[in-house]
Amino acid sequence: MRLVVLAFGGAIAERALTHLALDNVTADALILSQSPHGPRATRQARPVARAAVPVVRRVAISLLTRVLGRLRPSPPSEADPLGRWRGLAVDVHQVATLHDSVTTELLSALAPDYILLAGTGIVGDNVLRSARVGVLNVHPALLPWVRGMGGLEASVLRGVPPGVTAHFVDAGIDTGPIVHRQLVPVTSHDTLESLRKKAELLCAQVTSELFRDAARGRVLRGTPQQAHFGYAAYPTAVDRTEAATLIAQGKVRDTYDQWRAAVGGHVLPDRDDPLPAPRTL
Repeated sequence: MRLVVLAFGGAIAERALTHLALDNVTADALILSQSPHGPRATRQARPVARAAVPVVRRVAISLLTRVLGRLRPSPPSEADPLGRWRGLAVDVHQVATLHDSVTTELLSALAPDYILLAGTGIVGDNVLRSARVGVLNVHPALLPWVRGMGGLEASVLRGVPPGVTAHFVDAGIDTGPIVHRQLVPVTSHDTLESLRKKAELLCAQVTSELFRDAARGRVLRGTPQQAHFGYAAYPTAVDRTEAATLIAQGKVRDTYDQWRAAVGGHVLPDRDDPLPAPRTL
């Protein structure tokens, strides 16, 4: 299996590749985009796209990354600006944008079975057509209930527990077949920021586990989403305050406990039927 990772750099890609290294899996190639934007792909021209484009948030260096600091390559130098990424993939490439012909030709030459998105924003058809099996993304919320941006705040406000979803990327936005859904554990001591960090770490963990399985020959399969709900917009200060209040009141812990009891653990089933109904959508 040929595995290629696309990224805009930053903590999302670093965490995912570090987890892969721990699992003794090295991607065949890492393609880094200098810009998350480029010539608008067909999918980006849709009205919902602007609200759904992921925004790289301020992310603190996690405990995991500090503990695993020995896996990090040396800091980049002027002679080798990609130095920090070498060793985390067999080949490391940098392109101006993932939407241009250079990326298309590079992917054609690499001939990947799976492409993993690690913090890229929306990709175009040139990427979707390049993977023999499919393009994978790990979304920091539970699909189909929370699509788009501000996954944690939207989950709390909609009565959906925090979680992550691995899914195949299709021509829509967060609409592709679901491969894996998992709850983020919630305790009585959690805050908005602690849950955000847990979700980020779980995204990296799920990413590495799926890529590890694919590298070992498992064919990943997705289940079509059963419903379509409105996209979440980037959270406002009011949204964040309300979400933090609900967490402090124990409402999010209660929702998490209900969903975990319904499925007997943290991994959600393929179908939505056994799950409690969200509070509001």
